[in-house]
Amino acid sequence: MLYSGLVTPTVSIIVPVKSWSREFDLCLAGLKRCASEVQEIIVVFDGSDAKSPPPDSRFRFVSVAHAGPAAARNFGASLADPRSELLLFIDSDVIPTPVAIRKLVSEMEADSGLGAAFGAYDAHPARRDFVSQYKNLMHRFFHVNGEAEAVTFWAGFGMVRRRQFLRVGGFDRAYLAPSVEDIDFGYRLSEIGARIRVVAEAQTKHLKQWNWRSMISTDVFQRAIPWSRLLLQKRRAENEALNYSLREQLRVVSACSIAPAAWLGSASLALVGFAVFAVLSWPLLRHFARLRGAWFAARAVFPQV
Repeated sequence: MLYSGLVTPTVSIIVPVKSWSREFDLCLAGLKRCASEVQEIIVVFDGSDAKSPPPDSRFRFVSVAHAGPAAARNFGASLADPRSELLLFIDSDVIPTPVAIRKLVSEMEADSGLGAAFGAYDAHPARRDFVSQYKNLMHRFFHVNGEAEAVTFWAGFGMVRRRQFLRVGGFDRAYLAPSVEDIDFGYRLSEIGARIRVVAEAQTKHLKQWNWRSMISTDVFQRAIPWSRLLLQKRRAENEALNYSLREQLRVVSACSIAPAAWLGSASLALVGFAVFAVLSWPLLRHFARLRGAWFAARAVFPQV
C-alpha cells in the first residue's frame, strides 16, 4: 500500500479478550475483514486458554494468566512483529472496519509529530435498548464533538507509534481490571511531548449491552473515582479533553445539586440547578435529538439528573 508516494507503515493489532463471547465472535468477523490492512492480529486471552486461530497467517492467539487488560495489551505489544511501526488496540466488543483503520493510519502518516490517534463509536450501537443507546451515543458525542487534540487515549480503538509506546512503558500493569488505564497511558504520552488526536471519522460499532446497574457502576467506580485520583496525582488544573472538560464537570455538579436542594425544601435552588444543568446539557441533548428524535432526548434528561 502507498500513501503520498511513501510505503504505508506496518500495523499490528492487539485485542485483549477476557473470555470467548458472542460479541467477540462479531469482533473476530470484523478483524478477518481487516486482515489485509495490517501486518498481524494478536489476540490475547486474559486468564483463559487461547482457542485455535482462524485459518489466516496474520492471526496469532496467545494466553496470559489473569493479568488484566493493561498487562494483556502490553504482552500482545511485546509479541508484535518488529517491523510494525504502529500498534492498534481494539476492544473485544468492538467491530473494526478497514476504512476506520485506514483513516487512523493516514492521520498518523500525514503528521509525523503525532504520537497516537483514536476514533469513535458510530451512530448505530448494536444494542437497541434505551440504556445501551444512551450510553454509547453519549460516548460518541464526546469523541465527535470534543477538541481534536487530546491529552488522553482510548484503547477501544486507538493507535500509537511503537517507539512512543515503548518509551512510556506501555499501559500501567497496576490496573488489574478495566478502568482508566488508557487515560493514564495518554497522560504519560502527553508528558513526553507526544501529541494525541481524536479522528472522529474513524468509526467502529460497539456491541456492549448496558443496564442501569452496569452503567452507574462503571461510570462511578471504574471511571469517575479512579480518574479523579489520577487527576490529583497529575495535578492537572487545566481544562481536560473529552468528557472530563470543565463544562462537563459543571454539568455533573449542577445535576447532583438538584435532588439535595429539593430534599431541603429549596425549590428555587433546585430550579436554578436544573436550569444550569439544562443549559450545559443542551449540546448533548441536541445530539440525542438529531440521532434518535425528541422523545429519546427528553428521556435522556432523567438518567443524568
